[in-house]
Amino acid sequence: MRPNFRDYKDLFEKAPEALLAVDAATLEISAANDYALNFLALDRAGLQVKNLREIVTSKDLDRIEKALRESLANIESCFILDSRGGVHETDISARPAPKGVMVLALHDASARGRLQEQLRQAQKMEALGMLAGGIAHDFNNLLTIISGYSQMLMASSHMSTERDRTAIEQVLKASQRAADLTGQLLAFSRRQNIQPKILEVNQVVDQTATMLLRLIGEDIDLRIQKAPDAGRIHADAGQIQQMLINLVINSRDAMPEGGSLLIRTANAELGPDYIGQHLGVRPGSYVVLEVSDTGAGMDPATRKRIFEPFFTTKPPGKGTGLGLSTVYGIVRQCGGSIDLYTEPGHGTTFRVYLPRVTNEASEEQAEEPEPPGGHETILLVEDEEGVRRMVRIALERRGYHVLVAASGPEAITASRAHSGPIDIVVTDVIMPHMNGRELARRLLEERPGMAVMYMSGYAGNNLQASGALDEDMVFLQKPFAPGALTSRVRALLDARKEMAGSGDSANP
Repeated sequence: MRPNFRDYKDLFEKAPEALLAVDAATLEISAANDYALNFLALDRAGLQVKNLREIVTSKDLDRIEKALRESLANIESCFILDSRGGVHETDISARPAPKGVMVLALHDASARGRLQEQLRQAQKMEALGMLAGGIAHDFNNLLTIISGYSQMLMASSHMSTERDRTAIEQVLKASQRAADLTGQLLAFSRRQNIQPKILEVNQVVDQTATMLLRLIGEDIDLRIQKAPDAGRIHADAGQIQQMLINLVINSRDAMPEGGSLLIRTANAELGPDYIGQHLGVRPGSYVVLEVSDTGAGMDPATRKRIFEPFFTTKPPGKGTGLGLSTVYGIVRQCGGSIDLYTEPGHGTTFRVYLPRVTNEASEEQAEEPEPPGGHETILLVEDEEGVRRMVRIALERRGYHVLVAASGPEAITASRAHSGPIDIVVTDVIMPHMNGRELARRLLEERPGMAVMYMSGYAGNNLQASGALDEDMVFLQKPFAPGALTSRVRALLDARKEMAGSGDSANP
Protein backbone atom coordinates (compact mmCIF):
# COMPACT_ATOMS: atom_id res chain seq x y z
CA MET A 1 0.00 0.00 0.00
CA ARG A 2 1.31 3.47 -0.92
CA PRO A 3 1.95 5.63 2.16
CA ASN A 4 -0.41 8.55 2.84
CA PHE A 5 0.54 11.89 4.42
CA ARG A 6 -1.63 10.96 7.42
CA ASP A 7 0.80 8.11 8.09
CA TYR A 8 3.42 10.77 8.95
CA LYS A 9 1.09 12.92 11.06
CA ASP A 10 2.56 12.10 14.47
CA LEU A 11 6.12 12.57 13.23
CA PHE A 12 5.10 15.83 11.54
CA GLU A 13 3.36 17.22 14.63
CA LYS A 14 6.14 16.33 17.05
CA ALA A 15 9.05 17.58 14.95
CA PRO A 16 11.09 20.20 16.88
CA GLU A 17 10.97 22.76 14.05
CA ALA A 18 8.38 24.74 12.11
CA LEU A 19 6.87 22.51 9.37
CA LEU A 20 4.26 23.25 6.69
CA ALA A 21 2.66 20.74 4.32
CA VAL A 22 2.14 22.55 1.01
CA ASP A 23 0.58 21.41 -2.29
CA ALA A 24 3.39 21.79 -4.81
CA ALA A 25 0.95 22.83 -7.57
CA THR A 26 -1.48 25.18 -5.81
CA LEU A 27 0.68 26.25 -2.86
CA GLU A 28 -2.22 25.57 -0.50
CA ILE A 29 -1.18 24.85 3.10
CA SER A 30 -2.81 21.59 4.13
CA ALA A 31 -1.13 21.20 7.53
CA ALA A 32 1.11 23.01 10.00
CA ASN A 33 2.61 21.78 13.23
CA ASP A 34 2.59 23.77 16.48
CA TYR A 35 6.02 25.29 15.85
CA ALA A 36 4.85 26.64 12.47
CA LEU A 37 1.61 28.00 13.91
CA ASN A 38 3.58 29.86 16.55
CA PHE A 39 6.07 31.14 13.97
CA LEU A 40 3.27 32.50 11.74
CA ALA A 41 0.97 33.59 14.61
CA LEU A 42 -1.81 31.37 13.21
CA ASP A 43 -4.42 29.11 14.76
CA ARG A 44 -5.87 25.92 13.33
CA ALA A 45 -9.25 27.49 12.61
CA GLY A 46 -7.71 30.06 10.28
CA LEU A 47 -5.27 27.70 8.67
CA GLN A 48 -7.75 26.17 6.22
CA VAL A 49 -7.98 29.33 4.14
CA LYS A 50 -4.29 30.03 4.06
CA ASN A 51 -2.17 29.74 0.96
CA LEU A 52 1.60 30.13 0.74
CA ARG A 53 1.02 33.12 -1.57
CA GLU A 54 -0.60 35.01 1.31
CA ILE A 55 2.42 34.74 3.65
CA VAL A 56 5.34 35.06 1.21
CA THR A 57 6.41 38.45 -0.10
CA SER A 58 5.92 38.86 -3.84
CA LYS A 59 9.62 39.16 -4.69
CA ASP A 60 10.29 35.73 -3.12
CA LEU A 61 7.23 33.90 -4.46
CA ASP A 62 8.60 33.19 -7.95
CA ARG A 63 11.79 31.52 -6.70
CA ILE A 64 9.86 29.50 -4.10
CA GLU A 65 7.43 28.22 -6.77
CA LYS A 66 10.36 27.36 -9.03
CA ALA A 67 12.15 25.56 -6.21
CA LEU A 68 9.06 23.51 -5.38
CA ARG A 69 8.52 22.55 -9.02
CA GLU A 70 12.14 21.44 -9.31
CA SER A 71 12.15 19.82 -5.83
CA LEU A 72 15.13 21.93 -4.75
CA ALA A 73 16.11 21.30 -1.16
CA ASN A 74 17.07 24.75 0.17
CA ILE A 75 15.77 28.28 -0.36
CA GLU A 76 17.71 30.94 1.55
CA SER A 77 16.62 34.33 2.87
CA CYS A 78 12.93 34.47 2.05
CA PHE A 79 10.70 37.00 3.79
CA ILE A 80 7.58 35.52 5.40
CA LEU A 81 4.66 37.50 6.84
CA ASP A 82 2.85 36.43 9.97
CA SER A 83 -0.80 37.14 10.72
CA ARG A 84 0.12 40.16 12.88
CA GLY A 85 2.01 41.87 10.06
CA GLY A 86 5.48 40.87 11.24
CA VAL A 87 8.17 40.06 8.68
CA HIS A 88 10.59 37.17 9.25
CA GLU A 89 13.73 36.49 7.25
CA THR A 90 13.52 32.74 6.78
CA ASP A 91 15.52 29.88 5.29
CA ILE A 92 13.30 27.14 3.83
CA SER A 93 14.20 23.48 3.45
CA ALA A 94 11.82 21.60 1.13
CA ARG A 95 11.28 17.82 1.08
CA PRO A 96 8.83 15.91 -1.15
CA ALA A 97 6.03 13.88 0.48
CA PRO A 98 3.38 11.60 -1.13
CA LYS A 99 0.55 12.91 -3.40
CA GLY A 100 2.34 16.05 -4.59
CA VAL A 101 2.84 17.45 -1.10
CA MET A 102 6.02 19.30 -0.16
CA VAL A 103 7.04 19.58 3.49
CA LEU A 104 8.66 22.92 4.18
CA ALA A 105 10.84 23.46 7.23
CA LEU A 106 11.06 27.13 8.21
CA HIS A 107 14.25 28.33 9.90
CA ASP A 108 14.63 31.83 11.34
CA ALA A 109 17.52 33.37 9.35
CA SER A 110 17.76 36.53 11.42
CA ALA A 111 20.02 34.78 13.97
CA ARG A 112 22.38 33.73 11.16
CA GLY A 113 22.40 37.31 9.89
CA ARG A 114 23.20 38.63 13.36
CA LEU A 115 26.09 36.22 13.77
CA GLN A 116 27.47 37.10 10.33
CA GLU A 117 27.29 40.79 11.22
CA GLN A 118 29.01 40.09 14.55
CA LEU A 119 31.74 38.19 12.70
CA ARG A 120 32.27 41.09 10.29
CA GLN A 121 32.37 43.51 13.20
CA ALA A 122 34.79 41.29 15.15
CA GLN A 123 37.12 41.06 12.13
CA LYS A 124 37.04 44.84 11.69
CA MET A 125 37.74 45.42 15.39
CA GLU A 126 40.62 42.90 15.28
CA ALA A 127 42.19 44.76 12.34
CA LEU A 128 41.78 48.08 14.14
CA GLY A 129 43.28 46.49 17.23
CA MET A 130 46.39 45.39 15.35
CA LEU A 131 46.80 48.93 13.99
CA ALA A 132 46.23 50.49 17.42
CA GLY A 133 48.67 48.10 19.08
CA GLY A 134 51.40 48.93 16.57
CA ILE A 135 50.88 52.68 17.01
CA ALA A 136 50.96 52.32 20.81
CA HIS A 137 54.21 50.31 20.65
CA ASP A 138 55.96 53.06 18.67
CA PHE A 139 54.64 55.77 20.98
CA ASN A 140 55.76 53.82 24.05
CA ASN A 141 59.34 53.93 22.77
CA LEU A 142 59.10 57.72 22.35
CA LEU A 143 57.46 58.19 25.74
CA THR A 144 60.18 56.10 27.40
CA ILE A 145 62.72 58.64 26.11
CA ILE A 146 60.66 61.73 27.01
CA SER A 147 59.63 60.67 30.50
CA GLY A 148 63.01 59.08 31.27
CA TYR A 149 65.07 62.18 30.55
CA SER A 150 62.49 64.41 32.24
CA GLN A 151 62.63 62.43 35.46
CA MET A 152 66.42 62.43 35.43
CA LEU A 153 66.38 66.21 34.97
CA MET A 154 64.00 66.58 37.89
CA ALA A 155 66.43 64.67 40.11
CA SER A 156 69.43 66.67 38.88
CA SER A 157 71.13 69.27 41.05
CA HIS A 158 71.22 71.60 38.03
CA MET A 159 67.47 72.17 38.30
CA SER A 160 67.98 75.16 40.57
CA THR A 161 65.15 77.51 39.57
CA GLU A 162 61.46 77.07 40.14
CA ARG A 163 60.77 78.04 36.52
CA ASP A 164 62.89 75.17 35.22
CA ARG A 165 61.29 72.67 37.58
CA THR A 166 57.81 73.83 36.53
CA ALA A 167 58.73 73.38 32.85
CA ILE A 168 59.90 69.80 33.42
CA GLU A 169 56.81 69.04 35.52
CA GLN A 170 54.62 70.10 32.59
CA VAL A 171 56.59 67.82 30.25
CA LEU A 172 56.07 64.93 32.68
CA LYS A 173 52.35 65.65 32.95
CA ALA A 174 52.00 65.74 29.18
CA SER A 175 53.97 62.50 28.78
CA GLN A 176 51.76 60.85 31.41
CA ARG A 177 48.63 61.90 29.52
CA ALA A 178 50.17 60.51 26.35
CA ALA A 179 51.02 57.27 28.19
CA ASP A 180 47.41 57.06 29.35
CA LEU A 181 46.24 57.35 25.74
CA THR A 182 48.61 54.64 24.54
CA GLY A 183 47.41 52.53 27.45
CA GLN A 184 43.86 52.91 26.17
CA LEU A 185 44.96 51.90 22.68
CA LEU A 186 46.65 48.83 24.12
CA ALA A 187 43.56 48.01 26.17
CA PHE A 188 41.39 48.18 23.06
CA SER A 189 43.81 45.99 21.11
CA ARG A 190 44.02 43.57 24.08
CA ARG A 191 47.80 44.14 24.16
CA GLN A 192 47.90 45.92 27.50
CA ASN A 193 50.21 44.50 30.14
CA ILE A 194 47.94 43.31 32.95
CA GLN A 195 48.26 41.73 36.38
CA PRO A 196 45.05 39.72 36.83
CA LYS A 197 43.96 38.75 40.33
CA ILE A 198 40.86 37.27 41.92
CA LEU A 199 38.59 40.25 42.57
CA GLU A 200 35.32 40.85 44.39
CA VAL A 201 33.26 42.90 41.91
CA ASN A 202 31.30 44.60 44.71
CA GLN A 203 34.57 45.64 46.34
CA VAL A 204 35.84 47.16 43.08
CA VAL A 205 32.59 49.15 42.78
CA ASP A 206 32.96 50.39 46.38
CA GLN A 207 36.57 51.42 45.80
CA THR A 208 35.60 53.38 42.66
CA ALA A 209 32.40 55.00 43.98
CA THR A 210 34.01 58.10 45.55
CA MET A 211 35.89 58.86 42.34
CA LEU A 212 32.70 58.41 40.32
CA LEU A 213 30.82 60.93 42.46
CA ARG A 214 33.48 63.53 41.68
CA LEU A 215 33.25 62.74 37.96
CA ILE A 216 29.50 63.03 37.45
CA GLY A 217 28.61 66.20 39.36
CA GLU A 218 25.68 67.06 41.62
CA ASP A 219 23.01 67.20 38.89
CA ILE A 220 23.19 63.42 38.31
CA ASP A 221 21.63 61.04 40.83
CA LEU A 222 23.94 58.04 41.25
CA ARG A 223 22.43 54.83 42.60
CA ILE A 224 24.36 51.62 43.26
CA GLN A 225 22.63 48.25 43.57
CA LYS A 226 25.00 45.46 44.56
CA ALA A 227 23.84 41.89 44.70
CA PRO A 228 25.11 40.55 48.07
CA ASP A 229 26.12 37.29 46.41
CA ALA A 230 27.79 38.87 43.34
CA GLY A 231 30.66 36.55 42.46
CA ARG A 232 34.38 36.94 41.90
CA ILE A 233 36.24 37.49 38.65
CA HIS A 234 39.84 36.98 37.46
CA ALA A 235 40.91 40.36 36.12
CA ASP A 236 43.23 43.32 36.52
CA ALA A 237 41.76 45.63 39.18
CA GLY A 238 42.96 48.78 37.40
CA GLN A 239 41.33 47.64 34.16
CA ILE A 240 37.97 46.97 35.81
CA GLN A 241 38.06 50.38 37.49
CA GLN A 242 39.01 51.98 34.18
CA MET A 243 36.15 50.20 32.44
CA LEU A 244 33.65 51.38 35.06
CA ILE A 245 34.94 54.96 34.94
CA ASN A 246 34.74 55.08 31.14
CA LEU A 247 31.15 53.79 31.15
CA VAL A 248 30.15 56.34 33.78
CA ILE A 249 31.82 59.20 31.87
CA ASN A 250 29.94 58.14 28.74
CA SER A 251 26.66 58.24 30.69
CA ARG A 252 27.53 61.60 32.24
CA ASP A 253 28.18 63.15 28.82
CA ALA A 254 24.81 61.81 27.60
CA MET A 255 23.05 63.75 30.40
CA PRO A 256 24.22 67.40 30.12
CA GLU A 257 21.06 68.57 31.89
CA GLY A 258 21.34 65.95 34.63
CA GLY A 259 19.53 62.67 35.15
CA SER A 260 19.82 59.30 36.85
CA LEU A 261 22.68 56.83 36.72
CA LEU A 262 22.44 53.25 38.00
CA ILE A 263 25.36 50.88 38.62
CA ARG A 264 24.22 47.33 39.33
CA THR A 265 25.99 44.04 40.04
CA ALA A 266 24.47 40.58 39.74
CA ASN A 267 25.17 36.98 38.78
CA ALA A 268 24.00 35.37 35.55
CA GLU A 269 24.04 32.03 33.77
CA LEU A 270 24.56 32.30 30.02
CA GLY A 271 23.03 29.37 28.18
CA PRO A 272 22.46 28.26 24.59
CA ASP A 273 19.94 31.02 23.76
CA TYR A 274 22.44 33.79 24.60
CA ILE A 275 25.46 31.96 23.21
CA GLY A 276 23.68 31.37 19.89
CA GLN A 277 23.32 35.13 19.39
CA HIS A 278 26.77 36.25 20.61
CA LEU A 279 29.87 35.22 18.70
CA GLY A 280 32.74 33.83 20.75
CA VAL A 281 30.95 33.72 24.13
CA ARG A 282 31.11 30.51 26.15
CA PRO A 283 28.25 29.17 28.25
CA GLY A 284 28.64 29.26 32.01
CA SER A 285 28.51 31.44 35.13
CA TYR A 286 29.14 35.17 34.82
CA VAL A 287 29.17 38.27 36.99
CA VAL A 288 27.15 41.17 35.59
CA LEU A 289 28.29 44.78 35.87
CA GLU A 290 25.60 47.10 34.52
CA VAL A 291 25.64 50.87 33.94
CA SER A 292 22.32 52.51 32.98
CA ASP A 293 21.48 56.15 32.36
CA THR A 294 18.47 58.28 31.46
CA GLY A 295 20.39 60.24 28.84
CA ALA A 296 19.94 61.00 25.17
CA GLY A 297 20.39 57.43 23.93
CA MET A 298 21.87 56.51 20.56
CA ASP A 299 20.55 56.17 17.03
CA PRO A 300 21.29 52.94 15.09
CA ALA A 301 24.20 54.49 13.16
CA THR A 302 25.95 55.59 16.37
CA ARG A 303 25.25 52.31 18.10
CA LYS A 304 26.88 50.38 15.26
CA ARG A 305 30.20 52.25 15.62
CA ILE A 306 30.24 53.02 19.33
CA PHE A 307 33.12 50.66 20.21
CA GLU A 308 35.42 51.76 17.37
CA PRO A 309 38.57 53.63 18.43
CA PHE A 310 38.55 57.38 17.68
CA PHE A 311 34.82 57.37 16.92
CA THR A 312 33.07 60.09 18.94
CA THR A 313 29.91 62.17 18.72
CA LYS A 314 31.54 64.99 20.68
CA PRO A 315 32.80 68.18 19.00
CA PRO A 316 36.51 68.47 18.09
CA GLY A 317 38.74 68.80 21.12
CA LYS A 318 36.13 67.40 23.50
CA GLY A 319 36.93 63.70 23.34
CA THR A 320 39.44 61.17 22.01
CA GLY A 321 36.94 58.49 21.00
CA LEU A 322 38.88 55.92 23.03
CA GLY A 323 36.66 55.56 26.11
CA LEU A 324 34.23 52.89 24.94
CA SER A 325 36.76 51.17 22.67
CA THR A 326 38.87 50.72 25.79
CA VAL A 327 35.89 49.16 27.55
CA TYR A 328 35.40 46.79 24.62
CA GLY A 329 39.04 45.71 24.70
CA ILE A 330 39.05 45.14 28.46
CA VAL A 331 35.89 43.04 28.34
CA ARG A 332 37.23 40.87 25.52
CA GLN A 333 40.61 40.50 27.25
CA CYS A 334 38.77 39.22 30.33
CA GLY A 335 36.92 36.63 28.20
CA GLY A 336 33.61 38.41 28.71
CA SER A 337 30.81 39.95 26.66
CA ILE A 338 29.16 43.37 26.53
CA ASP A 339 25.59 44.16 25.51
CA LEU A 340 24.24 47.58 24.61
CA TYR A 341 20.58 48.56 24.97
CA THR A 342 19.75 52.05 23.77
CA GLU A 343 17.12 54.14 22.04
CA PRO A 344 17.14 57.85 21.15
CA GLY A 345 15.54 59.80 23.97
CA HIS A 346 15.25 56.79 26.28
CA GLY A 347 18.72 56.33 27.73
CA THR A 348 21.40 53.67 27.44
CA THR A 349 22.31 50.50 29.33
CA PHE A 350 25.66 48.74 29.06
CA ARG A 351 25.62 45.23 30.51
CA VAL A 352 29.04 43.63 30.96
CA TYR A 353 29.34 39.87 31.56
CA LEU A 354 32.64 38.72 33.11
CA PRO A 355 33.42 35.01 33.72
CA ARG A 356 32.75 34.05 37.33
CA VAL A 357 35.39 32.16 39.34
CA THR A 358 35.18 30.34 42.67
CA ASN A 359 38.71 31.10 43.97
CA GLU A 360 39.28 33.30 47.01
CA ALA A 361 40.10 36.98 46.41
CA SER A 362 43.82 37.86 46.12
CA GLU A 363 45.59 39.80 48.88
CA GLU A 364 47.16 43.17 48.08
CA GLN A 365 50.98 43.31 48.07
CA ALA A 366 52.75 46.30 49.66
CA GLU A 367 55.15 48.25 47.44
CA GLU A 368 58.84 47.81 48.22
CA PRO A 369 61.25 50.78 48.48
CA GLU A 370 63.65 51.40 45.59
CA PRO A 371 66.92 49.41 46.03
CA PRO A 372 70.33 51.14 45.77
CA GLY A 373 72.52 51.12 42.64
CA GLY A 374 75.65 49.02 42.09
CA HIS A 375 78.87 48.51 40.13
CA GLU A 376 78.05 45.40 38.09
CA THR A 377 78.44 45.19 34.31
CA ILE A 378 75.27 45.32 32.21
CA LEU A 379 74.93 44.53 28.51
CA LEU A 380 72.15 46.75 27.11
CA VAL A 381 70.59 45.72 23.77
CA GLU A 382 68.01 48.05 22.19
CA ASP A 383 67.47 48.84 18.50
CA GLU A 384 65.80 52.24 19.14
CA GLU A 385 68.67 54.71 19.53
CA GLY A 386 66.83 57.20 21.75
CA VAL A 387 65.68 54.51 24.19
CA ARG A 388 69.15 52.92 24.21
CA ARG A 389 70.81 56.22 25.13
CA MET A 390 68.30 57.07 27.87
CA VAL A 391 68.50 53.64 29.49
CA ARG A 392 72.32 53.74 29.40
CA ILE A 393 72.39 57.10 31.17
CA ALA A 394 69.84 55.94 33.77
CA LEU A 395 71.95 52.86 34.58
CA GLU A 396 75.30 54.69 34.60
CA ARG A 397 73.91 57.33 36.97
CA ARG A 398 73.35 54.52 39.48
CA GLY A 399 76.96 53.34 39.20
CA TYR A 400 76.66 50.45 36.72
CA HIS A 401 79.15 49.78 33.91
CA VAL A 402 77.10 49.54 30.71
CA LEU A 403 78.01 47.89 27.39
CA VAL A 404 75.65 48.84 24.57
CA ALA A 405 74.51 47.12 21.36
CA ALA A 406 71.87 47.99 18.76
CA SER A 407 71.08 44.42 17.69
CA GLY A 408 71.46 40.78 18.63
CA PRO A 409 74.54 40.08 16.45
CA GLU A 410 76.18 43.28 17.74
CA ALA A 411 75.48 42.18 21.34
CA ILE A 412 77.16 38.80 20.76
CA THR A 413 80.21 40.58 19.34
CA ALA A 414 80.31 42.97 22.31
CA SER A 415 80.03 40.08 24.76
CA ARG A 416 82.93 38.19 23.15
CA ALA A 417 85.08 41.33 23.06
CA HIS A 418 84.56 42.00 26.78
CA SER A 419 87.09 40.11 28.86
CA GLY A 420 85.46 40.67 32.23
CA PRO A 421 82.17 39.33 33.61
CA ILE A 422 78.78 40.47 32.38
CA ASP A 423 76.29 40.24 35.22
CA ILE A 424 73.06 40.91 33.35
CA VAL A 425 71.77 41.51 29.83
CA VAL A 426 68.88 43.98 29.47
CA THR A 427 67.37 43.44 26.03
CA ASP A 428 64.43 44.52 23.95
CA VAL A 429 62.22 41.58 22.93
CA ILE A 430 61.30 42.45 19.34
CA MET A 431 64.32 43.44 17.23
CA PRO A 432 65.36 42.92 13.60
CA HIS A 433 67.79 40.10 12.74
CA MET A 434 67.47 38.38 16.14
CA ASN A 435 64.83 38.66 18.86
CA GLY A 436 65.67 39.06 22.52
CA ARG A 437 64.86 35.51 23.50
CA GLU A 438 67.17 34.00 20.87
CA LEU A 439 69.89 36.48 21.83
CA ALA A 440 69.63 35.49 25.51
CA ARG A 441 69.81 31.80 24.61
CA ARG A 442 73.02 32.30 22.63
CA LEU A 443 74.63 34.54 25.25
CA LEU A 444 73.84 32.07 28.03
CA GLU A 445 75.64 29.32 26.12
CA GLU A 446 78.83 31.37 26.50
CA ARG A 447 78.05 33.04 29.85
CA PRO A 448 75.85 30.59 31.77
CA GLY A 449 75.76 32.63 35.01
CA MET A 450 74.36 35.80 33.45
CA ALA A 451 70.93 37.16 34.42
CA VAL A 452 68.45 38.33 31.77
CA MET A 453 65.80 41.06 31.78
CA TYR A 454 63.50 41.81 28.85
CA MET A 455 61.76 45.07 27.94
CA SER A 456 59.24 45.97 25.22
CA GLY A 457 56.58 48.42 24.14
CA TYR A 458 54.35 45.40 23.54
CA ALA A 459 52.50 43.92 26.51
CA GLY A 460 54.13 41.00 28.28
CA ASN A 461 51.03 38.82 28.22
CA ASN A 462 50.81 39.17 24.43
CA LEU A 463 54.49 38.36 24.04
CA GLN A 464 53.90 35.24 26.13
CA ALA A 465 50.93 34.27 23.98
CA SER A 466 53.05 34.64 20.83
CA GLY A 467 55.88 32.55 22.31
CA ALA A 468 58.36 35.46 22.44
CA LEU A 469 58.48 35.22 26.26
CA ASP A 470 57.85 32.62 28.93
CA GLU A 471 55.80 33.39 32.02
CA ASP A 472 58.75 33.18 34.41
CA MET A 473 60.97 35.58 32.47
CA VAL A 474 61.68 39.01 34.00
CA PHE A 475 59.93 41.69 31.92
CA LEU A 476 59.64 45.51 32.03
CA GLN A 477 56.87 47.24 30.09
CA LYS A 478 57.61 50.45 28.21
CA PRO A 479 57.23 53.30 28.92
CA PHE A 480 59.01 52.96 32.25
CA ALA A 481 60.55 55.41 34.70
CA PRO A 482 64.33 55.27 35.31
CA GLY A 483 63.58 54.33 38.92
CA ALA A 484 61.49 51.35 37.85
CA LEU A 485 64.29 50.21 35.54
CA THR A 486 67.06 50.42 38.16
CA SER A 487 64.86 48.85 40.84
CA ARG A 488 64.14 45.84 38.66
CA VAL A 489 67.80 45.49 37.66
CA ARG A 490 68.99 45.68 41.29
CA ALA A 491 66.41 43.15 42.47
CA LEU A 492 67.37 40.71 39.70
CA LEU A 493 71.09 41.08 40.44
CA ASP A 494 70.52 40.51 44.17
CA ALA A 495 68.41 37.43 43.46
CA ARG A 496 71.19 36.12 41.19
CA LYS A 497 73.75 36.55 43.96
CA GLU A 498 71.57 34.72 46.46
CA MET A 499 71.09 31.81 44.05
CA ALA A 500 74.83 31.67 43.33
CA GLY A 501 75.58 31.70 47.07
CA SER A 502 73.22 28.78 47.70
CA GLY A 503 74.81 26.76 44.92
CA ASP A 504 71.78 26.92 42.59
CA SER A 505 72.01 27.81 38.93
CA ALA A 506 71.50 31.50 38.18
CA ASN A 507 70.14 30.92 34.69
CA PRO A 508 66.72 32.55 34.14
